[in-house]
Amino acid sequence: WLAPEQVRVLPISDKFAAYGQQVLEALQDPQGPAGGMRATLDRSSERVQAKIKVAQELKVPYMLVVGGRDEQAKTVSVRDRARGDLGAMPLNEFVDQAAREARTRGQEVVSV
Repeated sequence: WLAPEQVRVLPISDKFAAYGQQVLEALQDPQGPAGGMRATLDRSSERVQAKIKVAQELKVPYMLVVGGRDEQAKTVSVRDRARGDLGAMPLNEFVDQAAREARTRGQEVVSV
């Protein structure tokens, strides 16, 4: 969990970059439960599979894929670098679990 980048937010298209920015801000908020996670937003115009491949190669522990359904439901689709697709979960639930994992130095893992 000591990775330089803990989470990468991956919007499925440019239309969802604004929601991706909201997710990023929730993760990086120093006053929030995550306490300012090291997260980035991939604003490239690449396809989602290409964005995932790049994040995998850089060994980013969590990738959050966001699209239209996620924006409406305020969820994120979670991909773990080691375990693959974990499915959708509410954004605040992911933030809480990721913060707990960061506090325990990765001895606890996010579960869906």
